Amino acid sequence: MLPASVALLLLTVLFYAWRLGGDPSALLYRPGSQYSDLTVTFWPNIAYIQQSLRTYGELPLWRTLIFSGSPFDADPQSGLWYLPNVVFLLLPAAEGFNLLFVLHGVAAGMGMWVWSRATGTSTGSALLSAVAYAFSPKIFAHLGFGHIGLVYASAYVPWVLWAAYRIGNGRWRYACVLGLALGWQAIAQPQLAFYTGLVAGAYALAAAWTRRSQGQRGDAWRNALLGLAVASGLTLLVAAIQIVPMLRFMPLSARAGMDFAESTVSSVPPRYLWGLVLAYHGGFMDYVLYVGVPVLVLAILALPRRQARGWWAFVAVSLLYSLGISTPLHSWILRLLPALSWLRAPSRVWFVSAAALALLAGWGADRLLIGLGERTRIAINRAGLILGALALLLVLGYAIAFGNPPANLVALGAVAPVTALVCGLAAGRRLPHAWAVAALVVVVLVDLVIVDATLVEGQPQEAVFADGRLAAYLSRRMGGEPFRVYSPSYSVPRHLGAYYGVETADGVDPFYLEHYAAFMEVASGVRRRGYGETVPTLEGEGPISSVNREAVPRPALLGLLNVRYVAAEFPLQADGLHEVAYLNSTYLYENAYALPRAFVVGHVHPVKDFEAALRWVQTHDVAHSAAVEGGKPLNSGEVEAEIAWKMRSPDRLVLEVALARPGLLVLSQVWYDGWQAKVDGEPTPVWRVDGVLSGTYLDAGEHTVSITYRPRWVSLLAGASALTWGLLSLGLVGWARRRVHGSP
Repeated sequence: MLPASVALLLLTVLFYAWRLGGDPSALLYRPGSQYSDLTVTFWPNIAYIQQSLRTYGELPLWRTLIFSGSPFDADPQSGLWYLPNVVFLLLPAAEGFNLLFVLHGVAAGMGMWVWSRATGTSTGSALLSAVAYAFSPKIFAHLGFGHIGLVYASAYVPWVLWAAYRIGNGRWRYACVLGLALGWQAIAQPQLAFYTGLVAGAYALAAAWTRRSQGQRGDAWRNALLGLAVASGLTLLVAAIQIVPMLRFMPLSARAGMDFAESTVSSVPPRYLWGLVLAYHGGFMDYVLYVGVPVLVLAILALPRRQARGWWAFVAVSLLYSLGISTPLHSWILRLLPALSWLRAPSRVWFVSAAALALLAGWGADRLLIGLGERTRIAINRAGLILGALALLLVLGYAIAFGNPPANLVALGAVAPVTALVCGLAAGRRLPHAWAVAALVVVVLVDLVIVDATLVEGQPQEAVFADGRLAAYLSRRMGGEPFRVYSPSYSVPRHLGAYYGVETADGVDPFYLEHYAAFMEVASGVRRRGYGETVPTLEGEGPISSVNREAVPRPALLGLLNVRYVAAEFPLQADGLHEVAYLNSTYLYENAYALPRAFVVGHVHPVKDFEAALRWVQTHDVAHSAAVEGGKPLNSGEVEAEIAWKMRSPDRLVLEVALARPGLLVLSQVWYDGWQAKVDGEPTPVWRVDGVLSGTYLDAGEHTVSITYRPRWVSLLAGASALTWGLLSLGLVGWARRRVHGSP
């Protein structure tokens, strides 16, 4: 195992060093792309956590950077609860991400090696399986798009399936491994964990079914069911700190209203099935199906093995499922398992298929090297000659008909003949066994590295953070009083906003509150067209900088959200917006209707629900009156109040308020269950104000108001998860030590 670990570590480090250009602080992007979720979502989230720990000494459960505030603890992309992120306590964000990419790549390969060896694969062929999965183009395609959670979660797929295999073979105690691996995967990326967990359960039961020895089948089934039950409970305990807040959030999120087409977004179009044999260089991540021609050939050679036919059946089903809306299979499955509609992007089940094909490739390599008859060898040699010749003729024909062939076709024309040659030499025993294994591993590695190099490249931070003039200008204008910015053209990129501490009313993230999106539709004038990952949505066609050009914002409603400035890549005409600067290509307007982060109103109109509140705010003066859901009416007239802030952190707001008449303290802070208020030390309700904000009633006089975001379940769930992590980890370390020293 040690040589395999060293080999994988060396290969992974060399690849990342090459793509990063030797700069450990560079950020990985898709080649030629200006956008990546790494800097749109994950870098800002980690930078926000680091800043909160440095400044306030607290782990932020609430995020103030986007959406006028949102529950950070419920967002699986926050990185709050993913244990390996402790590296960010020691390293800057960019260096920390690059270290984690390397470590997860090695972990993915080692998990594949362990799983492959457990199924009886030889050492050399298991290394081939490990390389095939660790360098899978599916993983690197998502890495190029910045889908960090999926990259992390992919490392756990083979570990989960290995544990499931052990459970299916009567070793129910491997439930601890399965629960820990699947729990961490669920924290990293719940979507992939759902697919992996389903496959692992079926795999364990299938393995138990194959134990046909006299008197063992009943025991195998009992052990498998017991192991899966224990693993399920442990998974929930390990991931409880992420799963429970997320499940509470989901009914209130915009994802709850997705239709069938929205739940099947990024389904693989049937025309992209050619990507199984012809690599999709620089391709869209969800359409990448390529696992490598050598891997595919070797996986086909494994077909005589009964278990291989079962895995090939799974690959076929997952391929149909990945087609999503193009086949009736997806709609049938959604009827059986409606929860899958929350996951979206059905093509991501292909991560599990890539691991299965890597396992099959190891089996096929063993059969090629030690298990072929004379007729089979002859057939393989003939098939290899034919396929190699066809690949070369395809390249030559394209060149004659159309000119220079594309790089992926040239690569196929080179890889297919080489694969055929190596397989032929190995099958004919014309290479020593060690040389044959090495040749197969090298062919697989070179093929995948060629593809992976088209999917990721390093961009220096100087380039990524170069265009920060607008964010820096807004940061200087802030002084000691915070305000928010709204941009229909997303002129303040999230990583620049996080770097300069600029908070926005808009935002890019798949997890946001439905009522906030509905309010922003009215305030921004941008009509929604179903679920999207931006607030406001993108209305119209063209680049993101101009799609919302026709929308007319409502400055008074934006002002209610503490929006002092509006930035756009096009001129805006709206009462209350006054142009104050033109920076690069961005028009910057000051909002005359901007309200402070906290203010007091003397008129309160009770409403029954959000829709009534949304209608009310469009016809009333929100600076002096408010609509409160379920609240009591108030008619104190104009209320003069003095407000002094004592503390402002992500999770805690403390202010002193002096007012001559009773009033409603309105906080430009999005309402969400979990905020708790105290007035002069006494608990008081936090009311939902104007549909989206928070507020509390105050009597005349001087008061100290503290509002804290501390959901009651957080401490309990954190304790349960941490205790489970610790006990399982200690148990596994002890088990590994006993294995090393030969104890039973």
